[in-house]
Amino acid sequence: MNTSPRDAAKNKQRDITRKQEADKYVEKVASVLLWVRDYLGNVLAAVGAIVLAFASFLSAPFNLWVGIVGGVVTLMGVVVGSKKVSEYRRLESQSSQSVNRVEVRSHGLVSILESALCALMEELSPIDFSKSRISLYRHKDDKFFMLVRVSKSQELEKVGREYYPDSEGIIGVTWDKGWGSVTGLPEDRQEWNDECVRDWNMGQDNVVSLNMQSRSLAGVRLDEESMGRHPIGVLIIESLNPRGVSSKINDMLEESASYPSLRLILVQAIKCLDEEDVAVFRRKQQKREI
Repeated sequence: MNTSPRDAAKNKQRDITRKQEADKYVEKVASVLLWVRDYLGNVLAAVGAIVLAFASFLSAPFNLWVGIVGGVVTLMGVVVGSKKVSEYRRLESQSSQSVNRVEVRSHGLVSILESALCALMEELSPIDFSKSRISLYRHKDDKFFMLVRVSKSQELEKVGREYYPDSEGIIGVTWDKGWGSVTGLPEDRQEWNDECVRDWNMGQDNVVSLNMQSRSLAGVRLDEESMGRHPIGVLIIESLNPRGVSSKINDMLEESASYPSLRLILVQAIKCLDEEDVAVFRRKQQKREI
């Protein structure tokens, strides 16, 4: 017998409704079983205590037998509860060990990057790094997050924003073209703000929030050669001096005998780090500073 399209639709809807009702029933049963698993020890201990209390109102020999039952139930609750506590402690210990491993790994990788940047700072010794800094950024989605920053000035080493759009400023130009530089930015802060917004596609709020008024900047993109020159991050050098850094940075790096090795170290370490690694490392640093 052929079923009309209308009846077929009704049957399909009926099947869907039944399946939804069955899923809800399974969820309820599962939630009950989970509740029993988590609170069985407490329930048994409470029931045992009630039975023991009830036994005190009974006369012999009933009070003895009821008391024994209450004691056994209470003991079962204590045993189940203690096993649960042990399980919680074991999981807590595993979680703590996992966090410690992440902290050690993050600290080690960030330390490697800092050492590599410090070595690079020595290679670029003509630059006055008491008024300059080097920052390493990793790209993710449509933005950058900073991995490490080095300078001979503690003030310039301070971390500002958490993320940087990949379409703004010298960091955006470097990411797009592979390199970038600008010199002679205005000394007056308002003129500097206006030029950053007008010429470098930077948001007004982002510009105003910047602590360092960099008057010259240069950037180099870092590519992962093993994946067909896949871009992975950028290296940005900033200076408070209007001619502190320039496009000559590229020539200096090309002439450096150690830069190829340093670049390889930077790329490999960048691949292993993500936001959580950096966040863990910075939280640990903040605790030490406090």
